[in-house]
Amino acid sequence: MRRVDDVVGRMRLFKPLFLRSARGPDRLEAVVALLLGLLVLASVAVICGRVVADYDQLTATAAADGRSRHQVAATVRPDLPVPSAAAPAGGGLISVTVTWVAPGGRVRSGVVRLGAGSALPPQVWLWVDGTGAQVAPPLSGSEAFTTAILGGLVWESVVLVVLGGAYLVTRRALDRHRARLRERDWLGRRGGATTP
Repeated sequence: MRRVDDVVGRMRLFKPLFLRSARGPDRLEAVVALLLGLLVLASVAVICGRVVADYDQLTATAAADGRSRHQVAATVRPDLPVPSAAAPAGGGLISVTVTWVAPGGRVRSGVVRLGAGSALPPQVWLWVDGTGAQVAPPLSGSEAFTTAILGGLVWESVVLVVLGGAYLVTRRALDRHRARLRERDWLGRRGGATTP
């Protein structure tokens, strides 16, 4: 069985916490590192809880959207001009006007983007709401999961940057203090004047 000194010796950063001869700045740095490590672990737990809550909210919203939206077959109408207000297509896509019948029997029109270079299909499926207006499709389960995970990763990255910055600032201040202590000790051994 290993002795405590062997284990502490391998954890070099935390060694000053257990040594009586350690200087104040070394102990303070070890305490700060320990606290920041605990904050990182706590932030992981909190953010994991937030990811689960976001996923639950996104799936509930997607389910509600799925109940209020439905797909209709829209007729592709290359003979009708694309409204100038429509966003320009790019990346191998073209904008095409389509028409469909709304629930009240009224014919509605909209713009979809289709792959360029291939023959236009006679019909495409698009999502509409209860009034027949074109809407985005509801989120799938995998999209909700991906959105929640990416949101959690962004927040954890922010936490790590802030805590890492706090450690570096603290470490820099402690290094300056250590340098002053070393200079004072060195001047004291030479018998010279000490710095404040």
